Amino acid sequence: MKKKAKVSRVLVIDACVARAAGENDHPESSSCRTFLESVLQICHKVAMNKVIKHEWNTHGSDFSLLWLAAMTDKRKVVELDEVADVPLDMSRFKQNQKVVVEKDIHILKAAHATGSEIVTLDKKLIKALGATEEGMGLRDRIAWHHPVNDGVRKL
Repeated sequence: MKKKAKVSRVLVIDACVARAAGENDHPESSSCRTFLESVLQICHKVAMNKVIKHEWNTHGSDFSLLWLAAMTDKRKVVELDEVADVPLDMSRFKQNQKVVVEKDIHILKAAHATGSEIVTLDKKLIKALGATEEGMGLRDRIAWHHPVNDGVRKL
């Protein structure tokens, strides 16, 4: 029986994954490394806007920065210029939820501009988006990947 070919997708990978993908044996670290290695081997790409790239360069582990260099060499990095706003009325969020959404708005913008897939360890954004009807709609249109909880099965 022939294996089904993977369809190339564009993933937005949060810097928290890059930071966690260090060279230790902690389950979170090894799960993030395995996830990134799988993305490199599969035909998927990674989307980067200026803010995401800055966060990766600031917080990324040595492993994740080498991974990003390998992705760049393979022409698997989608460089995003300024991307369109996401359809969210920030005034509808409570202040604490607004802070969470604004902190990661660059990730939402990148996902909105590409295939709407986000890889993150942070569940706060998903929870905050659920606070408004508009936010829930956006949240539900995004495919969320958690390297520890989901592994690579959704790739």
